[in-house]
Amino acid sequence: MKYMISVCLMLFMISCDKKDKEIVVAEAKTQLNVSYGSNTHQTFDMYLPANRSTAQTRVIILIHGGGWTGGDKKDFTPAIAAVQQHLTGHAIVNMNYRLVDQNNKMLPNQTDDIHAV
Repeated sequence: MKYMISVCLMLFMISCDKKDKEIVVAEAKTQLNVSYGSNTHQTFDMYLPANRSTAQTRVIILIHGGGWTGGDKKDFTPAIAAVQQHLTGHAIVNMNYRLVDQNNKMLPNQTDDIHAV
């Protein structure tokens, strides 16, 4: 568990665009297996906090390990509750990306996927 928390603390944190009109939503929401591309690996899970706003809510993107050739977003699923507990009020995106194989080259597919999410 210490490993997962350490990894989570090293994740990218970005804030929403401050130019957005602020919209406040009261209830927490979870969306699983949201597609963001045509490849079956291009999916993410999104955990939105209660009382979030488009102007103030920060986003944490979890990118699983595996050297671009293996792994899955489900590797981080057990740590989601701990991240939510320690970083309250943050939206969490747990993403998959296209893995390197005979059909998918190394770069820029994976970095393009990160930007797309």
